[in-house]
Parts: sequence; C-alpha cells; structure tokens
Amino acid sequence: MDNDQNTQENEAQNTQENEAQTTQTTEATQPTEAAQDTKPTVNLADEMAKHNKQYETSAIVDQKGITKDIVLNEGTQYEYMLTLQFPGVATASQIEDDATGENGQIRFTDLMQAVIDNDVIVRPHIKSLDFWNTHKGYGQVGAEVLRFLNKGINGDLK
Repeated sequence: MDNDQNTQENEAQNTQENEAQTTQTTEATQPTEAAQDTKPTVNLADEMAKHNKQYETSAIVDQKGITKDIVLNEGTQYEYMLTLQFPGVATASQIEDDATGENGQIRFTDLMQAVIDNDVIVRPHIKSLDFWNTHKGYGQVGAEVLRFLNKGINGDLK
C-alpha cells in the first residue's frame, strides 16, 4: 500500500510541476497589457486629414468632355474623320451595361445606338445608324468607340 501511496503522491507532484511550467511558459509568450498599450496612438483628425490629402492629390483630369478624333478608311477615297466626346463615367458605363448581353458579349447595334443617342460622336452629328449605309467603317467605329469609352471609364483619357 505504501508503494501505491508513494506513486500517487509522485504523480500529483509531477502534475503540479507541469502546470506551473505551462503557466510560466504561457505568461512568457503572451505580451503584457502594458506592452500592448505602447502602440503609438493615431489621432483621428490626423488620419482624416491624411485621407483628404490623398483624395486631392490622386485626382485626375476630369474625363467628361475629352475628345478624340478617329480617322476611318485612312488612305482611301472613303476616308473620313469622326470626333468622339467622352460622356462621363456614369453614362459610358450605362452605355456598355445596356449593350452587354446575358452571355457577356457586346451587342453591337445596342452599343452604337446608345453612342448616337448619348452624343458620343459629336462631329459630324450622326442621327441614325443609317449613316453607315453610305459610309464605310461601321465595325471599325464600334471597336474604336468601345476602346474610347473603356479608357474614359478607367481614367486614362488625356
């Protein structure tokens, strides 16, 4: 019986020592509350001022109204020029959204009709898609207009 009692006492002592070591290790690896509170404090007003400055310095040239001339059928007897004018991000985005089918593909007729309706082509003033019944380059115009709208949406027009 003495052996059993000694074994139990030894096991209890070992358990207490292991718990004490675990507590010491845990305390050593966790930063104290005082150490956690030593982070530099950030003044909310300073942070807001910093963000406001970023908004000002990151601004780009207003894209709305920027124009671009495109030449179609260059070097041929059918050559002509169109002037495109960026309608603003909201309108350009709406034009593209309205012209995009469920499959993600651009519906060309819808794109070009919206371009005419929103006066993206400002010179000559085109009133109908029928303009291209007598002028070459309808497909090229569509591709150029889409590229132009995307550049404006992305803020890349100059």
